[in-house]
Amino acid sequence: MNGKIVTYTTQEVTVVAEVPHKPVILTKQLKADQGVLEAGSVIAENADGNLVLYDPSNTDHKVVGVLTGTVDTSKNVNALVLVHGVVNGRFLKTASGEADEATIKALEEKTIWTI
Repeated sequence: MNGKIVTYTTQEVTVVAEVPHKPVILTKQLKADQGVLEAGSVIAENADGNLVLYDPSNTDHKVVGVLTGTVDTSKNVNALVLVHGVVNGRFLKTASGEADEATIKALEEKTIWTI
């Protein structure tokens, strides 16, 4: 007997831009129990040295990179983070919502450019 039991549909976004310049993507350890961090989340190092979702209003946060995939930090703290290259700016997320000009500037200082 053959039959379809369940169909799943997922939506993935391509955070890494399709450009000739190759990105640098490293495995980084995030702080646990931050919930689900979506692809495009801007990651920062906080005052305690933990990697967390970037909050532009927190002056202790130093941008590290951009998540290339969604991570549930209650289950997994290892994540692929783009630390150099070009990203699709429309997918960037911070603790306050979308990336603002200050966030874009902080990314550029880390040699991460948006298109």
